[in-house]
Amino acid sequence: MIVGNYFKGDTNETLKQVQHDAYAELISYLFVYPKEHYLKAAKLIGIETVLAKKVKSVQSFDHRVLQMPHDILASWFRYKNYPDGQLLLFPDGNSYKSHLLGKWAAFFHNTVRELAETCNDFVISSLKAVCYENTALGYLAEDQLLDSIATYCSVGDWLSKSDVAAINEAVKQQISDYGKESETILTKAEVQLVVSDYIVNSLLKKESPIEDITDKQPYGISAYNLPQKDCWYVVYPTHEGITLLDGPKRLICVSKKNARIIYDEIVQSG
Repeated sequence: MIVGNYFKGDTNETLKQVQHDAYAELISYLFVYPKEHYLKAAKLIGIETVLAKKVKSVQSFDHRVLQMPHDILASWFRYKNYPDGQLLLFPDGNSYKSHLLGKWAAFFHNTVRELAETCNDFVISSLKAVCYENTALGYLAEDQLLDSIATYCSVGDWLSKSDVAAINEAVKQQISDYGKESETILTKAEVQLVVSDYIVNSLLKKESPIEDITDKQPYGISAYNLPQKDCWYVVYPTHEGITLLDGPKRLICVSKKNARIIYDEIVQSG
């Protein structure tokens, strides 16, 4: 946790220190609860996505991928509960710290749970940020996670202008860096993850076997608005388990720059 002043009156130094000391114990909950929520949902509808398999394999992760979301929640807690600084309600300093710790930990856990249960983007981005840490796909997930939490906390209403500007600048810089690496931002395995989750989230069904993944327009396939720019092309058979040389195919295009679905149509091949 980075200790600092995030809004006017953010002067409760005792609370900041309590939050700092509790950071190592609390930070993993930003991954653990979304993981539990996601895997329960996947089990309920009987699917096993690529992301679900990846999530299950995580044994440890770099805490820094979740640090900024944690710090925003920490500052939001201070703003909501102690907007005018420190309140010396307890004669015993240790009792005051224990009170702060209990209140902060409860708030943190409850907020993460509410986010996970009301915001799918928060769940997916937190899992991807950890599972694909320190990669292009992971950096994109970090931005999406930060955006989800910033929106939930309405940071524009209370966060200092300098901190808002710093966050915006960091996002712009990452986007700029991604643009320079647009030719190699996503591997085929990462594309499979993106498309798998897209199909599951949009159709609530198991993913069909992929027929082809290529970064050039697939041979023999033609349709309106093709080719797309700077993307991966993912081809699916329209009939599950049946691959035909000619006939309709489902074509999904994934942007290399931001890992978003930019095209999803039934096209003709042959």
